[in-house]
Amino acid sequence: MSLFGLEIANISCLEIARKMFYKWITAARSTRRRRLLLEEKEAELKISMIASTWDKWRYRFKEEKLRPLVRFLHVDKEIGL
Repeated sequence: MSLFGLEIANISCLEIARKMFYKWITAARSTRRRRLLLEEKEAELKISMIASTWDKWRYRFKEEKLRPLVRFLHVDKEIGL
């Protein structure tokens, strides 16, 4: 095989390696982007769930704290009538 033939084979091998590298880097970037987006969505969902739970708890807590006052007002209203 001539020297020119070896150079062409070497160049085509480098070209194949370059193409494979760019395929790999593109896939890695895509995977990273998808993973970051998923983590962001999970964080948003977690915050939303915590806020919802807090609102429900706060509503129930207020209801329990105000229940005696409401009963007192109902009794007071009945006595006043």
